[in-house]
Amino acid sequence: MVCNTSVFYLDRNDPKGSIVVECGNALLKNGYKLKILNTINFKKSMHYNPFAYVHSEKDILKLVITLMTNTKGEGSGGDPFWE
Repeated sequence: MVCNTSVFYLDRNDPKGSIVVECGNALLKNGYKLKILNTINFKKSMHYNPFAYVHSEKDILKLVITLMTNTKGEGSGGDPFWE
């Protein structure tokens, strides 16, 4: 295992959670800090509060744009005003 880079783990890449089970101890032994965001089962997840990083109106705008961009469904909702 190459341990000279940052690692980002997202449960959607590994729905069974086997990557963390198989590689987690090796990463910990090599000095990595594991932080797991499980969007399927929040009880097995660390928590993330994006509002903790909001310090200005500019930050609010960035957060809103990010949320809207990443939660926009496919297709049309029917009203072009909201698109």
